[in-house]
Amino acid sequence: MKIRKHAGFSLLEIAVVLAIITVISFAAIRSTQAVLRQTNVVSNLVAIKGSINKARAFALQNSVPVLFNCQNSRIYAVTDFDRDGIFGEENRDLVIGEALGTPVELTFSGVEMVSDSDSRLGTLDHWTGLVNGISGFPNDSFIVTPTGQVFSQAGAPTQGAFFVANKEEFCGAVFVTMLGELKMAIKEKDKNWTWSD
Repeated sequence: MKIRKHAGFSLLEIAVVLAIITVISFAAIRSTQAVLRQTNVVSNLVAIKGSINKARAFALQNSVPVLFNCQNSRIYAVTDFDRDGIFGEENRDLVIGEALGTPVELTFSGVEMVSDSDSRLGTLDHWTGLVNGISGFPNDSFIVTPTGQVFSQAGAPTQGAFFVANKEEFCGAVFVTMLGELKMAIKEKDKNWTWSD
């Protein structure tokens, strides 16, 4: 009986293994890119929520109204310390921003602020199911009163949401109640919204 020595792998075997590794690598890269894009949406929501919390805390601690604005991926908040109805007159009025008139930019790749009429959003219903079709804030802004309540610039109690989305139709919202409570919602493409704290 002859014993054959096996000298190594054939060229065909190596080619098959390399092809399998290549396919798995491409699948992993695409999956990772999708997760990163979703993470950017969530990071944007967390930044908006944190900024609203900061503005509300400032209003409560200093007993002054704070105007919060989140528009075109920019956030700023200013006070009206002298209570003359004009927000952001002096540098001491700045709560969030780099300088008066210079907002903080939300720079998460591939994520944009969108209006409540954007087709990617569908309909966002209140987490209790009692309110259908939550909308955004007029002028993408609201006033936090010294007691922490949320009012429109016209002076009426209000509630609403700020919406973000990416090209893959992964969407998010930060909802602010009239009492200043915050909730976040996430929506994947072709799925329903899910609420979280």
